[in-house]
Amino acid sequence: MEIGIFNQTNEKVDKELDELKDMLSDFCKREDLGNVIFNIIIIDNPTIHKINKEYRDKDAPTDVISFALEDDKTVIEPDGVRILGDIYISIDKVHEQALEYGHSFKRELSFLAVHGLLHLLGYDHMNDEDKAKMRTREEEILGKLNIKRFLTIMKYINKKNKSLKDSFYHAYEGICYTAIRERNMHIHIIMALLVILGGAIFQISYEEWLVCLILIALVISLELLNTAVESVVDLITTNDNPLAKVAKDSAAGAVLVSAIISAVIGVVIFLPKILDFISRSL
Repeated sequence: MEIGIFNQTNEKVDKELDELKDMLSDFCKREDLGNVIFNIIIIDNPTIHKINKEYRDKDAPTDVISFALEDDKTVIEPDGVRILGDIYISIDKVHEQALEYGHSFKRELSFLAVHGLLHLLGYDHMNDEDKAKMRTREEEILGKLNIKRFLTIMKYINKKNKSLKDSFYHAYEGICYTAIRERNMHIHIIMALLVILGGAIFQISYEEWLVCLILIALVISLELLNTAVESVVDLITTNDNPLAKVAKDSAAGAVLVSAIISAVIGVVIFLPKILDFISRSL
């Protein structure tokens, strides 16, 4: 057995490539592949881009390309030696995909090497059935070699950041939709602005500000929920379903209760100040 690994980049990954060679040797022995010869060449994105364009007519970098010599009947195999071919792996793609898929550099490098080797052994993914077989075989091999998926901290952070960004964007869209289309939300916003203006004019206390802001947030939040309930109900049924009416009425009732309570508390806070202002003005 002869496995040649050649690093044609400037990256110092000798340790990882030695481990890869040991892993592939172990795999070949486990699978009883016999006296096989194949090479793994580590290159960068620009180089694999050129190869991909020249041999596959695809004008983009890819992660791994295999050239299987056993497909060529003119290849001579002396003394039972199987000359499988060459595997080209982009080290740039290894880094990118390890980060994207949330596992280590070692795991992604191992996966691409196994993927390329399976191509040399006749596996392909031209259709869904073959793709499923190949993917199952890849995971089986990596599992036997104890190369597992481990979420990296960076992937976890990136995933959370992406999710958080999307959440804020969708929340913003929901608020804008309700503020533009719902008449009741217009009323809530106007009342909220009046309360804020009144608080600034009458110089209400910090405690009163806190109460007012909580009540404003409560009423607006319930109006958003009411809009969500109405939209979901309208999506599910277009008929005069009694349960749909209950859902809509209950959501609207929650908004009404919060608005009434807020109005009462607003009167308690602002009425004495308004009366005091009027009495001092007379």
